[in-house]
Amino acid sequence: MPFPYKTIKHQVLVVGATSGIGLALAEKMLSEGVTKIIALGRRQEKLDELQKKHGDSKVSTVAFDITNLESIPKMVEGNNRVKGGENAGLIFTTSGLALVHIVRCGNYCESKAAMHQLILVMREQLRDVGQSENGNTAEEKTSGKNKKSKGVQVIEIYPPAVQTELHDEKHQPDIKDGRNMGMPLDEFTEEAWRGLERGDEDIPVGTTWKGFGYEEVEMRRKKLFGEMMEKMKGN
Repeated sequence: MPFPYKTIKHQVLVVGATSGIGLALAEKMLSEGVTKIIALGRRQEKLDELQKKHGDSKVSTVAFDITNLESIPKMVEGNNRVKGGENAGLIFTTSGLALVHIVRCGNYCESKAAMHQLILVMREQLRDVGQSENGNTAEEKTSGKNKKSKGVQVIEIYPPAVQTELHDEKHQPDIKDGRNMGMPLDEFTEEAWRGLERGDEDIPVGTTWKGFGYEEVEMRRKKLFGEMMEKMKGN
């Protein structure tokens, strides 16, 4: 199925849209026909560059530090209201390090692992929000085909190391030539977009599929989780 948030009724909020993966995905969405994006990031000058490039009919901007947790509700209320009954989607970009940790950044890996676990549970909690009394059949729920649901679709993208400014010396001085480490950004963007176009809920990209154990470990774990959820629902 094509990416469902292209129509004039939808705006896509892209967090971290000033650089790296966030900026690349924002640019890709616009090039593929998304009607409008709301670009959110800390650097106003970068937001202005993006808006100037595509025009304010395609890009609106919000200068905001997403780590300022207390101010998020006010920011959301002021910039993006979701109408009742309208389908919505949350797309999280986490990391292959959520699945297999490395020694040099244990704390970072743990934060990604925690987010991954939260997403797994949140996906099931939000899947059927707003569902009618007739709802979906057990088969539709298991297959992810929520035709009658007005719930929230939760998507997780798992990048490998990607060639962005995140690995530059100013951010990680212990890494030499960090910008050359990992998967080229354009290749990552194309592969992630193909997953979004297919309607995948999980999108492991590049070496995350095999090198980080998604194929061997995560698919089996998700199957067990799905079976447990069905038993809890009495199916």
